Amino acid sequence: MTSDFVISVRNGTGTIEQVRTVKPSKDLASERTLEKLEIERRFWQAQKIDWRIVTEQEISIPLVKNVKWFHAYQELKNYFEDADNTVKRIERALVEDVKDAKMPLSTIAVACDDRLGQREGTSLTVIRHLLATRRWKADMSTEIDPCQGVKIATA
Repeated sequence: MTSDFVISVRNGTGTIEQVRTVKPSKDLASERTLEKLEIERRFWQAQKIDWRIVTEQEISIPLVKNVKWFHAYQELKNYFEDADNTVKRIERALVEDVKDAKMPLSTIAVACDDRLGQREGTSLTVIRHLLATRRWKADMSTEIDPCQGVKIATA
């Protein structure tokens, strides 16, 4: 038996752990599945850790697609030699255009790459990193499409 996610959530007083098990809702009709879930629930309860079941009915599809789109870009050490400076330079160059959201992200990124003499795709990689690390925030309930304008809040 396994749990799918252990999540560390920061609150005002520190960090709390939460555990989530993901199951298709149709599986919850199986008596054996329910028995195993009860064992799992009791284990986490004994640890004083919040445990819940999540089904596809509770998962936002746009949120999942957004996380898939940028999750792999949390760390950029494998993408650039001097990742921190590259990110800072590109972020400064992008911030005003991205705040306006009048042009598609891909158009803004290509223009930034050209302006800064970067390899094509560099600025879009940085945008994904800034979203993945939450330095930039977007409405995650709407799918982020780089071919469209996206309203992004920057720090």
